[in-house]
Amino acid sequence: MPETEMDRVALRILKYLIQNPGKKDTLTGICEWWLLHERFDHIVDMVNEALEDLVSRGLIIEKRLPKSEKIYQVNAARKVELSRVFHLNLN
Repeated sequence: MPETEMDRVALRILKYLIQNPGKKDTLTGICEWWLLHERFDHIVDMVNEALEDLVSRGLIIEKRLPKSEKIYQVNAARKVELSRVFHLNLN
């Protein structure tokens, strides 16, 4: 089991190369295309989960426009509550 960040990166590189045995790249290419893409996918998954949680709690509203991705906005009915929690002026 990886113990350091370097160990985790090394395992990600090996995993990628095992799954894509014909691939080869430079240091820059590995950083930009292999690792950042993997991290981006992970971040997208985390953001999606966070949005689903906020929608389920009624703190934000999810809308879908025709032929569009979902869009999100603060739930105006909860602005007073949110402004107190986060010490924000949401007028």
